[in-house]
Amino acid sequence: MQRQHRRLWGRWLYVAAALYSNVAVAGEQSWKTIAMSDGISLQYPPTWWPISVSGKRVDLLSSKGGAEGVVIQQNQAEIITSVVARSSSSSFDEFIASNLGNQTVLSREEIASAGPAGCSRLHQVISREEEGPGAYVANTGIFCEIGTARVIVLLRNWENDNQQKHYQHMALRMARSIRAAQASATPRGP
Repeated sequence: MQRQHRRLWGRWLYVAAALYSNVAVAGEQSWKTIAMSDGISLQYPPTWWPISVSGKRVDLLSSKGGAEGVVIQQNQAEIITSVVARSSSSSFDEFIASNLGNQTVLSREEIASAGPAGCSRLHQVISREEEGPGAYVANTGIFCEIGTARVIVLLRNWENDNQQKHYQHMALRMARSIRAAQASATPRGP
């Protein structure tokens, strides 16, 4: 009886693992890809709302809506992705510092790169800034160095939002999806 129970349990685990991997693969495929300037592309979750899209910047909200004059409401997040041409006069660390301004830095972390076509460096900085008396926004900035460009994936949410870890996971996944266009092996003619 125990042997039969173990066999059934083992089959159930096998089926559960197969279903989970199929859902994970489907989730990977469902993300949308957007081409930005400087030959950069990235993926973003299809459930997020694009509120502004251009070659240099993509601005997404985690949910639709919000009060007029307020970019994010409670239990809502914003991810802004910007492409900046690499300056020969500033290092990657100087670039990060110049984008932090007067924010209070809470943590810094170097993140493993995403492979040969992805960012050569990824650096995450978590900070906070005061939006009003006693109201703080948590910022998770993921800085990418790729080819002749630098990309910033900036997550903004209200401090102490219980969805912050989920939002950070989305922002990191977006940063890891950044790719440089592959140069064509043969030039295109007229």
